[in-house]
Amino acid sequence: KIVAIQWWALTGESATGAAWMGGSVGVWSLAFTLGSAWLCHGLGLEYAMYILAVIIFLATLFPLWLAYTGELQAPPQETMCASATSASVSGHGQDKAVERSAFAVRSLLCSLTFWQLAFHFMAFFFFGFGMKQLLSPIFQATYGVTYLESAYLAAVVLAIYAAVRSGLPLLTRRLPLTPVCAGLMAFSAILYACFPAIVRHLPVWWLLLAKTLTGASFAGASTLRNLLALELYGAAGLADVLPLLEVGVGVGKLVGPMAGYFIYLADTDEGIGGGDHSSYNPFFYACAVVAAADAGNLLALHLRARRQF
Repeated sequence: KIVAIQWWALTGESATGAAWMGGSVGVWSLAFTLGSAWLCHGLGLEYAMYILAVIIFLATLFPLWLAYTGELQAPPQETMCASATSASVSGHGQDKAVERSAFAVRSLLCSLTFWQLAFHFMAFFFFGFGMKQLLSPIFQATYGVTYLESAYLAAVVLAIYAAVRSGLPLLTRRLPLTPVCAGLMAFSAILYACFPAIVRHLPVWWLLLAKTLTGASFAGASTLRNLLALELYGAAGLADVLPLLEVGVGVGKLVGPMAGYFIYLADTDEGIGGGDHSSYNPFFYACAVVAAADAGNLLALHLRARRQF
């Protein structure tokens, strides 16, 4: 992923490349969701997990094959540094200590810009991946639909994700990137705060619509995150910055689904939600708070970048 973004940045095709990458991820998510549902429904959980494990293992062999054949070579460091010097992308808000081509880890860890970006990576994966992983259980618990029916509803949402992942990066050719990301987070925060009322008073299709909108916001932010790192640190710094930022992604992917699940368990054990319409309300509100905090974080990052620029 890093190598592809670096080459796209040098050729001026970073937005187009991000659109292709985002679309492929969206199609994979849709296929994996439907495949998992059909396998679990037809073969049972145990055999389905064996088959899915083999599929995931085979998918990891493709990048290994590319590396073996030499197709994953990064651009020369001198070329990337020259491109960063002539372009303006490296001047948006980064600290002076990390403008050097070396991008030392110590300098990054002392950079406020890095920690703001790391919080963004963690935050939108916290609520986005948490809601994604719990999407089928939420439909089951709140509306009483079957597992297969909930999987089909989730697939409808994921199909919209794929379209947004492909289209939104192309729009950033004309729109400022950081405000777009901040707007996506603010939009998600408002909708998540409305989720409890939607579940209590409206049919399942309204939740599907609201979840489609928040899911589209997450899908867009997930695709734009690499462009955001590219804008702040340039092609030369991606190899050092992105692996550190992906730690935040891992934290969000771990904590989001776990927090949602244990909040749900605590709520039902205490008899507050009783396993019905209000069981996931605390998680919905937690997602709204995290999304709002991230919107403010990105707005502050944008204002700092404008002052420094």
